[in-house]
Amino acid sequence: MEILPAVRPKILIVDDRPENLFVLHNILGILDVEVIQASTGNDALGLALEHDFFCAILDVQMPEMDGYELAELLRGNLATATMPIIFVSAVFSDDYHHRNGYEAGAVDFISKPFVPEILVSKIKVFLDLYKQRHELETFVEQLNSANRQLKFVNHELETFSYSIAHDLRAPLRAIDGFSRI
Repeated sequence: MEILPAVRPKILIVDDRPENLFVLHNILGILDVEVIQASTGNDALGLALEHDFFCAILDVQMPEMDGYELAELLRGNLATATMPIIFVSAVFSDDYHHRNGYEAGAVDFISKPFVPEILVSKIKVFLDLYKQRHELETFVEQLNSANRQLKFVNHELETFSYSIAHDLRAPLRAIDGFSRI
């Protein structure tokens, strides 16, 4: 039995060009996810604090702060530190920028133009990991609840057995006394 999160998993896409956001949104539309868009790094940071994203797709070149800086800030926040980040860029596609992306905390760097099916396949991996993590968290919660119930029942059993043992001692002492006489 598969246990899914109560709400649809969310993915963050960040790009300063509306046409890029539109294309990414349409590509990811085949997945059962909620796509949330941001056009600046600052907007993305605010959204990252409001939502639990299973993944983020970032453009490198943006106004205010670039994608590398955004990735470093996301990595520095406890709530978003483990969120997978994928960079997608047309301008910065050389080895130097790929290294910068990985050093900033990205798990992948895709150069444009890219094959949509490859991006979707990569996102599916992170989506599956996200769902598995939520299943595991649900099982751990259930296990903790069962442990608490077991501790309570054990305590009740100990109390009951102490009471029975105490109540049986008096008649046994009387029998022991009569047998000595």
